[in-house]
Amino acid sequence: MLADLAVLSQDIFAVAAATLMGTTSVLTIVGGRLAYDAGVLARPLATKRHQSPQQ
Repeated sequence: MLADLAVLSQDIFAVAAATLMGTTSVLTIVGGRLAYDAGVLARPLATKRHQSPQQ
């Protein structure tokens, strides 16, 4: 199965070939769901949902 999105530990297009094998997955989403999370990315702060005034 292919990933929808993969966040890697380094820019694979900018690193030297010798360091390419050290690249790891930081976050992977498959089928719209989180498949892997290394836990190294910052978590967003919880936000309140906007509630419409009751009429």
